[in-house]
This record gives sequence, C-alpha cells and structure tokens, in this order.
Amino acid sequence: MASEDRFDVLIAGGGPAGLLIGLGLERMGIHVCIIERLVKSEIPMYGRACTLYSRSLEYLDQFELLDDMTQEGFIGRGSVNFDKNGVRNVDRGWHKIFHHSKDSYFSWLLNLRLKYSEDIIRDHFIRQGGTYRDGLELTSFDHDGETTNEYRQAHIKDMRTNQSHIYESRFLVGADGARSTTRRLAKISTQSYGSPTPIKWVRMDGVVKTDMPDHSLGFASLESPTHGNVLWVALDHGRSRIGFALNPELQKKYGDSMTEEQVMAEARVAMKPFKVEFSRLDWHTVYGIRQELTDQYIKNRVVLAGDACHIHSSGLAQGMNTGIHDSLNLCWKLAGYLKGYLKAEVLQTYETERRAAANTLINIDRIVSELITGRVPPELVVNGGAADPNALLTRYFEESIQFNIGLGVDYAANILNMYPTAGTVQAGHRLPDVLLHQPGHSVPTRLYEMLRSRAEFSVLVFTGRPWVTKMKPTDNLDCVHHAFGDAGSKLVNSTLIPLKQITIVAGSGSSVFDLLGRPAYGQACYDQSEAAYSRYGISAEDGAIVVGRPDSLVGFACRFSEAEKVLQYFKALEPQTRIV
Repeated sequence: MASEDRFDVLIAGGGPAGLLIGLGLERMGIHVCIIERLVKSEIPMYGRACTLYSRSLEYLDQFELLDDMTQEGFIGRGSVNFDKNGVRNVDRGWHKIFHHSKDSYFSWLLNLRLKYSEDIIRDHFIRQGGTYRDGLELTSFDHDGETTNEYRQAHIKDMRTNQSHIYESRFLVGADGARSTTRRLAKISTQSYGSPTPIKWVRMDGVVKTDMPDHSLGFASLESPTHGNVLWVALDHGRSRIGFALNPELQKKYGDSMTEEQVMAEARVAMKPFKVEFSRLDWHTVYGIRQELTDQYIKNRVVLAGDACHIHSSGLAQGMNTGIHDSLNLCWKLAGYLKGYLKAEVLQTYETERRAAANTLINIDRIVSELITGRVPPELVVNGGAADPNALLTRYFEESIQFNIGLGVDYAANILNMYPTAGTVQAGHRLPDVLLHQPGHSVPTRLYEMLRSRAEFSVLVFTGRPWVTKMKPTDNLDCVHHAFGDAGSKLVNSTLIPLKQITIVAGSGSSVFDLLGRPAYGQACYDQSEAAYSRYGISAEDGAIVVGRPDSLVGFACRFSEAEKVLQYFKALEPQTRIV
C-alpha cells in the first residue's frame, strides 16, 4: 500500500458537508482524503444551496471561512412579502427571521451559490494540508466490525481511466448526497415521510430585472394564486433566484422537465402582478419534494453526514445549513476519538444528537412544503374548514423560527450535556456569544473570537467581582484554585482533552493578577458592563464556571464550590484505555 493512499479518514463526497468535515479534521491534525465523483471544474455547477443562517455563519467564522465567503456573497438584511394583488403584507413573509437573529452578532443572512462556497472551503482544506481528488468513485469497502485502530480498505474507481485503486483509512465518511453510494454499500436503510400527493417545485438563477419593490433587500415572497408562495432571493454576482410550485395542471403539462423558455414563461406568470425580464439564465431545475431519514448515522466505522442522512425540501433553505451543523458536530468528536482522548460513547452522540435534529427538521418540512405549494395539510385543517395556506405558513414558520435559523438547535442530556447547577444557561444549548474587553483594549472582542480553536473545550471562569468573591467564607475563588491549581495547571494536567481556559472578571481593572491575587486561568478579560454575566444568568456577587463544547454549546456549569466536578466532567469523556 502506497503511503499516499493511506489516510486517517477517507471522505466520499466533495460537497460542503464533506469539505467542512475534512477541513475540521485537518485543523485538528487528522490526515484526510476527499474523493469526489464529479470533476466540478469541467462542468457548470451553478444553482443549488445558497442561503446561510446566523448559526451557520457563526460556525463558518470559527473555521475562519466567513470573511472569504462574505467577499463573494450577497448580505441579506431584510425581506418583503406581497399578496396575490401585489399589495405589501407585513404580517406575513420571512422578515421575522432578522428579528430572531439578533441574539447573534451575525444577524443577517448570506446568499452565496454553492459553487462559490465549495470553491472557498476546498481551497482552505487543501491549504490546511488535506488531499482532494476528483473523478473518483467509491465502489466497495470493508469498514465493518468493531471500531479499532487498524486501517481498512476501500476500492475506488477512476472515472477517467476506469481503473481501480485501493485506499486505506481508519474511518470512512459518506457525505455523497441524497443518492449516497456509501449509504447503499453500507446497507443503511432510510424511512420516507413524503406527501401522498406529489409536490414539484422549480428553481432558477439568472440575471433578472423586475419592478417588484424592495427586491434588493435580499428576500421576497409573493402569494401567487397559481404558483404557490413564490420565492425571490438576491444572489451573488448580480444574480437572482426565483422559485415556485407546479400545481397539478402544470405538472401534467410539463412532466419532469422544462426548457429554459418554459421556466422563464412560468416565472413571468408566477411573479404577477410584477414584471420580470431575463437577461441571462444560468441554471434551472424541476424537482420533486420528498422527506427521508436514515436509520443510522454511524455503522461500525462508516459515518454518514449531510444529505446522505436526511432529505427534505429547500423550502426553508435547510440543506446546506443542516449539513454545516452535521459537520461541526462530527469533526471534533471523530478527531478526539481517533486521537484517543474521547471515548466511543462521545462519538456516538453525533448520531443521537444530529438524527434527533434531522427528525425535527423533517417534521417541520413536511408541513412547510405543503403550505409553500399552496396546499393545507390535513393536520392543520380546523373542523374541516378551508384555511389560507399563506397565513398558516407564517404561523408555522414563526413557531419553529429559532430552530430554522439554527440558534435554537439544542440537544438532550447525554455524556456531553450535564445538568448545570449555576447560571441560567442550559446544557446542550448554544453558548451565548458576548462582548469582552481584553486587558488594555478599548475595543471589545467577541467570546467566539477567543474560542476559534482546533477541537478545544472551553472552561470559562466567571470570577465575579473579585473583591467580593475572594472574601466570601465559602463558595469562593479559593475553591477554584484548590481544584484547578495555579493558572489552571492541575486542570490541564488532569486530562488528555485539549482545553482553553478564559477568566472573565466582572468590572475592569489595571491588573487581573492584582484583582485575583494570583494568575488568571488562561486568557483574561473583563466584562466591564457585566452584560455577559447577565446573559449567562450569573451573579457578579457569586461567580460561576461554565464548560463549553468545541462546537460552542454549553456542556456544564457549576458553582465555585463544585469546581472538582469540572475535572470529573472531562474524566467521564475519556476512554479507560487509549486506542492509539
């Protein structure tokens, strides 16, 4: 076996999920090869996923990708909705997304077509040291049996020469889309949750002119009497996207495909009473809507991610966003397992956490895809009466909006998510991003900027007001020092798990050492207004300790007197014996 064909992880699929997993693993010191069946540089790859929500933007920023992506994309900061007569209706539409995104410092949406997103992530992956090879297809593998350290073989077909090659890896990740070859070869079954009545939608991108007001806000929706809830998206590079549903009559008329002239003609009807004029059409598609969920995300040493796990409509722009969540949830767990400092039970939480989230998404999507099409699902019909699908769409979307934008995606209690005994943060929920001042700095820094890491857990020591918390007879800062040691040395030396410590002092001062009477735990900063304490629900009179997961979720929180529980938390994540 040639050394250039042996890797820690082999990823089938060079889409966003596969590329992000590969980049994440390479950042964490795991040797990765991505194979992709298509030679994307030789074929037009426009269209497909384009909108990224606030939580996805936070994740991309942590991987240091976002700055490059915003240089290319369209920043959407608003949306407008029109009824069938072209009258603005502010009670409905997508604009409430932006109100619910304000808990993030990325309270806007990024519209960037998948071609450009993939190019940027692929470039970062290769510069990080990853191996990317296109024109290759997975044909078979033997990644069965127990998860041990030995390498297993995968047979790869070169699509250009038809020759077969053998690659070796410790894990195989299938991020190869809705028609996943990896899933089929692994014999992982799926469950279908689709509508009994076929739903077909049209999506099209191009250079489009319109007289619709405020079309450059980023998003618009139009309640068409014939084409469902019509979508308008302002895209990168001067393009726009139009999306609409095909009613039964149109499905019968066009079947499974439409020409450029046909989709442009139907778009003109769908956008009435507004006018649209096409200068160029880059891409269009007609596709059926279905919902599917795999029974397993992990089978032996095969792991699935992205569309290989879950299939749903594009109605809520969840495809790439959900894939980003999958990728960020998986990569640090897999890296920790391969490096031997996280036990198999931690890796298994990838399946339990992300499958539950996908199940929630599919239940939402089943309803939303019907309403966008202009149909009211039976479960929403009240007393058998008629209802307005556009009004129901707004209500249903608002009820699930925090989940849809990612900020409200949370996970149940497990080995990583332990019930907190201090503050108001919840385990398995998003770690609040807050503004902090580093010593001497007049410009604040976001907490997430300090947490840009390579699979590190974070230990946030909220010291409170030190002149108060040092002097308390019990539950004081001495408890932290006893458990963590000088500058956290005892904590760091007690575990194999990589940690990043941050000391957050309530108020301000000239020297953290003078305030604490000892060195800070890791990086020190001030919460001058105590707004961070308020956001975390921690009293500045008492202080607390918060443990953050590498994917910026809360793992645990406790009082100073329970600081030993932090060491116990990490010890519970480690294997009894290392696999490497």
